[in-house]
Amino acid sequence: MKHEKAGHHRSNPCQGLLAGYVLTKPDEACLKTRYDGEWQLVHEVNLQANDRPLLMNDFRPGIGCCTITALTAIFRQIQQKEASSMIPFITHSLFDQIESVASHHGYRPKRGRTNPLRIGSIARHLFRLYHLQGQAGSTLFLSARKICHELDHARPVLMNLAFGHYRRHTVTIVGYQIWRDTIKQPSNRQRVFWLVHDGWSQDVRFIDHWALTRPWSGLWSIYSVTRIRPKQSNHTQPRPNLT
Repeated sequence: MKHEKAGHHRSNPCQGLLAGYVLTKPDEACLKTRYDGEWQLVHEVNLQANDRPLLMNDFRPGIGCCTITALTAIFRQIQQKEASSMIPFITHSLFDQIESVASHHGYRPKRGRTNPLRIGSIARHLFRLYHLQGQAGSTLFLSARKICHELDHARPVLMNLAFGHYRRHTVTIVGYQIWRDTIKQPSNRQRVFWLVHDGWSQDVRFIDHWALTRPWSGLWSIYSVTRIRPKQSNHTQPRPNLT
């Protein structure tokens, strides 16, 4: 996997833009430059853990282990919620176990590549290994509404992208922001931004869902989403209706 190029966004007139559909942080000025209108943040969900995000270089420097790193982050979170589970407490041990399981589903440690539509199978295998109940599955082009549903229930999701800044890369979505235009018509015009840990930087990044999913934006990409649902109590956060 490629590594993030520091400072790539500095020459762009939208100061919050990193590259294409990825922003360092959306704000009123950036959205006005990008979409015109007057924008206001109306809702946010943030599931970031207290400890720092996991980086690919923590485990296999120079090797594209983005999916395994993302799965390690997800199952580490499950371990923190399920103290009696069989999930390893030591993060590197957890990574090694997930990598071993993934190798039975087409993952090659030396090349670091995972079929994105097999990530759900890897997660289900891990549920069985750790004697946990739950569901997991991967699908192409999941709607913003359904991704928000997972996050509203405190379940991070994995997104694998084919093109653009995150070409052939998996990120962990840990929240979202909804911005609404207060001036232009229609009055409910809004944009959704995903808060992601990308395995390259400890800083949270933001993916512009509208730009990602509209071919005419010039920033469009094929993507798949993996939902991982351990059977546990849910904490639902109310949000405005997505239009």
